[in-house]
This record gives sequence, C-alpha cells and structure tokens, in this order.
Amino acid sequence: MGTNNFSLVPTPRSISFYFKLKKVVFVMAEKSKYYRVRIVYSGRVQGVGFRWQVEREASGFEVTGFVRNLSDGTVEMMVEGKRVETCRMIEAVERRLRDYWKSKTEDEREGEPQFDGFSICCL
Repeated sequence: MGTNNFSLVPTPRSISFYFKLKKVVFVMAEKSKYYRVRIVYSGRVQGVGFRWQVEREASGFEVTGFVRNLSDGTVEMMVEGKRVETCRMIEAVERRLRDYWKSKTEDEREGEPQFDGFSICCL
C-alpha cells in the first residue's frame, strides 16, 4: 500500500494555504454581490445632455438603473450591478462629465437589481 501524505495536523504551510484560500473565496464572493448606488449630482447638469451621456456610457457596462432630472436642478443616477462593474461605470461617467458636475451625494447598498436595462427617466 502507498503512503498517505495527507495530515489532519495543521502545519504552518497548511494554515497559510487555508488563509490564502479563505481570502480568495471572500474576494470572489465580494465581487459577485450586487450593489445599488444612488448618486445625486449638482452643478451645470441639466440642459447640457448629461442624462443622454450617462445612458450612453452605461451601455458599455453590465449595469441596470436610471438617470433623471430632479425638480431642484440636480440629476439623480441609480446604478445596480456587481461591485466592480458599478464602480467602473461610475468612474467612467464622472471622468467623462467632470466639467459639468461640481458636487455629489452618494448612497451605496447591497441588494438585488430591480431594473431591466439602463434608461433615462422623467419625473
């Protein structure tokens, strides 16, 4: 019979492997969670094609949600999707439209997507 190299006694090497594996599993789980991010932009954001450009930018990402003008002159954007994808989409929007928005408020939560696709909404 052959010898079994498997041991139930933890060794420094097996403990190190366990924690590395646990970290990889955690990171993978974190990337697969769905997030909903609501951002309200203020500045020169209405009447300049802001919503249209956000919708166009969103088409390149696997996200759902909407963008709409609010009655106080701000623009609300709701983005849903996996964390990495929502972050990339938001970064792309903010980079593309950096000359229009001056400040923002942001709220992020975990949750399953509630929208089909990404669209421009009206109040």
